[in-house]
Amino acid sequence: ARRVQAMLIAGEMAEAEALISVFLKNNPTSAEAQRLAGWLAAYSADWDRALIIYQTLRRSGSGRDVQLLTHLALSQIKAGDGPAAQDTARAAYRLQRSNPAAAQAWGLALAATGERPETARALLAKARAMMGDSPLLREARQKLAIGGPN
Repeated sequence: ARRVQAMLIAGEMAEAEALISVFLKNNPTSAEAQRLAGWLAAYSADWDRALIIYQTLRRSGSGRDVQLLTHLALSQIKAGDGPAAQDTARAAYRLQRSNPAAAQAWGLALAATGERPETARALLAKARAMMGDSPLLREARQKLAIGGPN
């Protein structure tokens, strides 16, 4: 995973894709290989593919994995399924309330649908305080400031 992240940071997308492809070919049932494929799909903004991968992982027994649930929730948001994202992100947050990514995911899901804006603001502020600001958090705060989803 670290090698793939380093490749992506260095802008070596083709190399990262090739490495993941080989890893998947040699380990087709590996959850780690599937996670890397999901991460690469999300990094490439291929949200439909990321969504399929993360849903498959969740169904295969990773339903109590906070990191997986936060990635799935973000994929659901980006694929346009805010209500599903709320359910998924809330499940992640309930598993680990101290996890900033879980707070961020639930706040983002609420902001995406325009529901419970005060709760969304509080969750986004918590995530920001714990892990710093990010483009996702700024986008969500902007949605909340203008009154709901776009």
